[in-house]
Amino acid sequence: IITRRRADPKDAQEGEMSEITQGEWKARLVVKDLKAKRKVAPEATYAEVPTLYAFRLMMAGLDMRKDILSIDDYKCAYTQSDDYPLEEWVLLKHRDVAQLIRMALGLEPEGSKPIWVHVWLTRAQYGMQTGAHEWAKKHSKKHVEMGFKELKNVGSIFVHEERDITICTWVDDPLTKCGSEEELEWYDAEVQKEFETKGRRRLSADQPLDFCSMRVSTIDDGTGRVYIDNYVKIQEILVRE
Repeated sequence: IITRRRADPKDAQEGEMSEITQGEWKARLVVKDLKAKRKVAPEATYAEVPTLYAFRLMMAGLDMRKDILSIDDYKCAYTQSDDYPLEEWVLLKHRDVAQLIRMALGLEPEGSKPIWVHVWLTRAQYGMQTGAHEWAKKHSKKHVEMGFKELKNVGSIFVHEERDITICTWVDDPLTKCGSEEELEWYDAEVQKEFETKGRRRLSADQPLDFCSMRVSTIDDGTGRVYIDNYVKIQEILVRE
């Protein structure tokens, strides 16, 4: 398996446009698992995500006078999948990142003898054809164990009727509707037993949320309504163009 390193700009905070030329960057190790070179059964690569109409119905059913709407983000979600069986582990060979950084900074000559690192690939990584499927399987399994039911006609939406919690997860971005602080605290405690997340952000009149490039907002007008638009993303595209 061939890998490549890439750097991506970190996501902007809610309500802001990302600046490609400014801000912080994050590094990724991406596996070049090309379909042209490795054939994988379609069912081993499929991972369903919520439909737009299901998301809109969820938003239409909210009442911000009593509901809590928030988002979180799983850290490097694919790497939090279950380990493969031992016989499916893959030995990876890649250049030492520290040496490459030294070369980039001029602290080591470009022609230096390469330093190679060998590591075992034990679970799904970004770029792997099976990555999304393995993550979705782990994510669904955990929620079912917590007492959630995954909708049959729309994948990756989970409902806990007794605790009044609904989760709409787009790959690694979960949007959570909860009826009380106590239930939200229970949910976070249970999820963090299995997964590492970046921290929850709540919807309020002062803080809109960004979910899949859609701005979700509310205003203090006594109606408890939630609004959805793409204004920020559209402006970002127009600025770049």
